Amino acid sequence: VQEMEENMPSTCEVIFNDPSCLHQFTLIVMPDTGFWQGGRFRFTVSVPDDYNIVPPKVVCNTKLYHPNITEVGEVCLSLLRQSSYDSM
Repeated sequence: VQEMEENMPSTCEVIFNDPSCLHQFTLIVMPDTGFWQGGRFRFTVSVPDDYNIVPPKVVCNTKLYHPNITEVGEVCLSLLRQSSYDSM
């Protein structure tokens, strides 16, 4: 957690809703450039016990239209999938 906070960009903020539960947290992203500049986007991150083999689960809690975020907030990135569509 300390390393994450030390290396986090100033446009991001991490909130631990339960300080004793470090594997679940909220990430707030506040872009300062580009199309999303001025926005405040909230994501829930859940890191599983077998992390490094199983990817974290990330959900966008802010309603927005983005090609990598479904209508219910699922973040669709290959690095967050257990396996790719071609099983590699």
